[in-house]
Amino acid sequence: MAGDGFAIWLTKERMEDGLVFGSRNNFTGLGVFVDTFPNLKKNNWDYPRVSVMLGNGFLSYDHDSDGRSTELGSCSAKVRNSRDGAFILIRYTRNRLKIMTAMRAVDGSDWIWKDCTNITGVHLPAGNYLGASAATGELSDYHDIISMKLYELTVDSGSKEDLHTQRSDDKNKFQGRRNRLLLPSVL
Repeated sequence: MAGDGFAIWLTKERMEDGLVFGSRNNFTGLGVFVDTFPNLKKNNWDYPRVSVMLGNGFLSYDHDSDGRSTELGSCSAKVRNSRDGAFILIRYTRNRLKIMTAMRAVDGSDWIWKDCTNITGVHLPAGNYLGASAATGELSDYHDIISMKLYELTVDSGSKEDLHTQRSDDKNKFQGRRNRLLLPSVL
């Protein structure tokens, strides 16, 4: 095991150095965390693990419990030490946040995409900052993000969407499906 992990952010505030995967705590917006080290020793999760949190500016990410108390969805994703790398797809449309991961098949042929989490009832305001950060703890590690691609999805605008960021400490507002899956490991 190594490192701590990295995060992909879509937040109201510009990034600042901090203790949550290298960026600030108490953020307003979306944090997608790729956690490569289990800080909470008594858990049944497989690492690395992808988790999602919505922050309202006051809610804190609990590093010692790997963010479990504020997590809206998660999955295990073997995204480390892959010969060909890995992909994380984050799709937000019509108040639904879907995350998928992909690794190259063991035989080196196609990419295998797996559902990670699918959460409805997510409200993100327009005009956020997109960013990424990473941190290591006492162990040495590195995290390479080779590229980030951002696309605007065109959807029928039917009803007007509610543009606010709600608290993720009231988990009853969300309907999520958690998958605890293991992706094939490539040596």
